[in-house]
Amino acid sequence: MTVDPYAPNPYAALLARLHPERYAEVAAVAPPPRLFEGGRADLPATTASGVDPQVLMRLPFGLRHAAAAEPDRAKVFELVELYADVPDAQIDHPRLGEAWQRMQRWLHETDTDPRSFEQRQADDDAEFASYYPEAS
Repeated sequence: MTVDPYAPNPYAALLARLHPERYAEVAAVAPPPRLFEGGRADLPATTASGVDPQVLMRLPFGLRHAAAAEPDRAKVFELVELYADVPDAQIDHPRLGEAWQRMQRWLHETDTDPRSFEQRQADDDAEFASYYPEAS
């Protein structure tokens, strides 16, 4: 299953394809997290090298975190030169893994029940009472 590795958030596109019903259900309640800044941004506000963060969009997403953290401007531009047209290129970086984990948590742990805690408790109590009327 392919997604555009140059898109702002390929993880979101991947999960939308793999789990379309759950993705739609969760996205109706909360937007999917993004790749940077704890899930709040498609790109970092700054890069360690001072390179404009927009340059990262020329790289496949699997390289963006490593390039953002690279302090040497020349190495960042070398990554762009070498890998801009290699869609599957990836450098393992802890922040890339964290972005994937955020997406997984969002998809699997986001509560989509619109009822309040109190309403859920009342509904649970009523259901319990319907099964065990003598306990009420």
